[in-house]
Amino acid sequence: MKWRLYKEKLLWLRLNQGWSQEEAAHRCGAPDKKTYHLWESGKILRPHHRNLEKIVQGFELGSDQDIVLRPAELPAAELDTLYRVHYAPKRSAPAKPSQHHSFKLICFDMDATLIHGLVLTTRTIWDDLGDLEQLRKQGIRSYYTGRFSYEEWCLWVTEIFKQKGLTLERFRQIIRRYTIAPHLMEGLTQLKARGYRLALISNGLGRFFDELCPGGLACFDDVFVNRLQFDDQGQLLSVAPSLYGIDKKVDAMRDLCRKYGISMEEVVFVGSNSTNRQIAYQVGLTIGYSRPSWEISDLFDEVIKSDNFLEVVQTIVGRDNARSDTHHDI
Repeated sequence: MKWRLYKEKLLWLRLNQGWSQEEAAHRCGAPDKKTYHLWESGKILRPHHRNLEKIVQGFELGSDQDIVLRPAELPAAELDTLYRVHYAPKRSAPAKPSQHHSFKLICFDMDATLIHGLVLTTRTIWDDLGDLEQLRKQGIRSYYTGRFSYEEWCLWVTEIFKQKGLTLERFRQIIRRYTIAPHLMEGLTQLKARGYRLALISNGLGRFFDELCPGGLACFDDVFVNRLQFDDQGQLLSVAPSLYGIDKKVDAMRDLCRKYGISMEEVVFVGSNSTNRQIAYQVGLTIGYSRPSWEISDLFDEVIKSDNFLEVVQTIVGRDNARSDTHHDI
């Protein structure tokens, strides 16, 4: 076996600097973004020595030994996890969707929808870390005015969380204040048994779901969430941002439609936050669930104010049966 570029660490270094691949390419002397991407994605395993030297200079490292893995050496577990989440492989040959339903794909938001007692998972962290309202708004403003990309904003937020002392144990203490939607696993299991594909599309922190519903993410065919990364001592390292930013949920669903060969009319979306109002009229059925905001109550097709997740299941199945009967009559 030969040495290879420590691509997992290369990704970690870039994310911690808050650089895009274009910026990293410039600083590391790559001829273009594509070349840098080939390094970071592992498609070029052993860059020329002069390129290693440029990477070392770009990230101000001690030597090229910091970004090289020798035979029998393995990447650090937390960096390997970060890398696999960031470069999650796409399924190349998905099974054909069920032909028995008018709806094929059901997409869920997470914050205030599947996790109850909060509005936004990240907001709960900000609130716990002290009087940071103005700083939080500064970050939001930087994103919406284009100063930060979504990835850069996530990295900026994570750096603030690090500075304010967020550890894994403190994170878990915050999570334990909240609850999962009643009968969630039972409902998700019923939907899967009926042949629906399920997707979780959220700009929240996926660890909330992991901790409150162990094993629950396995119910979903596709998961897009933000993931904070901690080291073995519970210290916050970095973040693996969701592939889709705050206002990109519709893009996520369009990409999933292309992946599964279905139309947006065959998609159901379930959410409650006002940030989901952009989805109204974009898919076949929208459901506001569990104390939805007034915007969602006004715009979505169905509104379920009960906490019982089984009512969501009943609504989907009922509306689906009605649509199927109509199509059959025609």
